Amino acid sequence: HMTNPELLYTPHVTVLDRCINDSGCCADASHVCQSVEDKRVPVELVFNVTNQFKDEQEPKIVVHTYNDTECTCRRFR
Repeated sequence: HMTNPELLYTPHVTVLDRCINDSGCCADASHVCQSVEDKRVPVELVFNVTNQFKDEQEPKIVVHTYNDTECTCRRFR
């Protein structure tokens, strides 16, 4: 469904914070960046879908994901 080029999804961009190694969280390569577990916040994103050629509204898409609110560096095992 999300690969149909006729469909437009709004919002076009959503910003989520992630605790991952590319985020620059840890200066030392022997450490990994991880979320502080009790700080992960669940997020429900709702996307409006419109067919750009038929001017029709499609059913909304709901995506369940998470947003990391605090990161920490831990020694890589």
